[in-house]
Amino acid sequence: MKKFLLVALSAFLSVVVIAQENQLSLWYKQPADNWNEALPVGNGRLGAMVFGDVEKEHIQLNEESLWAGKQIDDNNPGSAPHLKEIQQLILNDKQRQAYEISDKYMLATPSRFRSYQTLGDLYLDFGQQGDIKNYSRSLDLHTGIAATVYEIDGIQFKREIFSSAPDNIIVVHLTASKPGAINCKVTLSREKDAAITTLAENILQMSGQLVDVSDKFNGAGGLDMKFHALLKTMQDGGTIAAANNSLLVQNATNVTIILTAATDYNFSKLNFDRNIDSRAICESI
Repeated sequence: MKKFLLVALSAFLSVVVIAQENQLSLWYKQPADNWNEALPVGNGRLGAMVFGDVEKEHIQLNEESLWAGKQIDDNNPGSAPHLKEIQQLILNDKQRQAYEISDKYMLATPSRFRSYQTLGDLYLDFGQQGDIKNYSRSLDLHTGIAATVYEIDGIQFKREIFSSAPDNIIVVHLTASKPGAINCKVTLSREKDAAITTLAENILQMSGQLVDVSDKFNGAGGLDMKFHALLKTMQDGGTIAAANNSLLVQNATNVTIILTAATDYNFSKLNFDRNIDSRAICESI
């Protein structure tokens, strides 16, 4: 009898744990107003922040190695000769003098380093389709899928976004409860240092190189890290066409967008490497 009770209790607890795992989600009844309210997806290399707006979805994109600048030696040559002097000033309670000498000789040269860069932005423009009902935005912490669901004129639309580690891609999946109901413009963009072109009726390419300006705080500039991104869109039903930096999807029932990106950063060298072809990496993925 005791054995039976233990087995029954174990089974019950297993069901409870599974139920609790399935309920681990963040959910909201409105789109994000800013980046801090957007929902994150990522695979350790590629990441995205999903805003969930109905008329114009914004998905901000990241690739882990995209940094401005280059490898430099920022050691201040005056640090070692002045170290004991500064220590003695502190011991003599002369903090002001110690600070002034430290400010001159202990800061790195240059005193700052350049920043991490966003890869760019993916926009899905659906236009104004009518009154919106039953809106929800969520992130399933068990599956890593960010979803946006809403209804317009009795049709349910759903977006699912996730980042796959095995396949090294970000995926956006759009579905509608009525055949042929999806119409949207898919746009890839970046504020600077990149060009977006069409490679086919359903493929966009981003080609970029960071152009850094020399300044006294960040040091020497130059033509620095190179990067690429490829976006491919596939649809069930309807048509797709490309122009400039956008793809136009019309009368589709479901749409799948896959995106990957890479840079010419070489981890073993801790620097970018012109022998690395970031476009070829994207194409192989």
